[in-house]
Amino acid sequence: MEKRGAKQKIDRESFLKAVEKIRSIDDKLLSEELGVGKSTVWRYKRDNPEVVKEAEEILEKYQEKAHVSNISDRKTFRQIPIIQEWDDLLTRKIRSPSYKNRMINGLYHVCNYLKVHPQNLTLKQATDLNQEMKELYLADEKQPKGLAYTTIRESIRSFFMTAHQ
Repeated sequence: MEKRGAKQKIDRESFLKAVEKIRSIDDKLLSEELGVGKSTVWRYKRDNPEVVKEAEEILEKYQEKAHVSNISDRKTFRQIPIIQEWDDLLTRKIRSPSYKNRMINGLYHVCNYLKVHPQNLTLKQATDLNQEMKELYLADEKQPKGLAYTTIRESIRSFFMTAHQ
């Protein structure tokens, strides 16, 4: 009889890298990131509490530097490495300068409103804000300046699909 499959392995470095990338220690999200089953992630976390503790410290570190005060103007916001990388990716995709400016300005307003550094912006925060602005848009209520639903929806999607991955 043929063996169905061996248990998958996770090493310490890949686990910590995945936690840093997705900023969560949720079994489902980690399993998708690492390409293993949820039970494998659960088993690894159960058997390696010291690595889980390190992962929690990484998450706390990101929460502590949630907002950098120097992104209060757009010029310094554009100097942040992840934003420069995103700008380069948009340039390579042959986008117009006005499109790039609209995307970067939209993300600037999102980060400023949420008081979070773009490197630390999570998909959950972005989708919650997007949903909130969508509800205001559909109710014909005034949205905060720079946070028009139609603008930030595109910016968030572009940022997470290209730069933040």
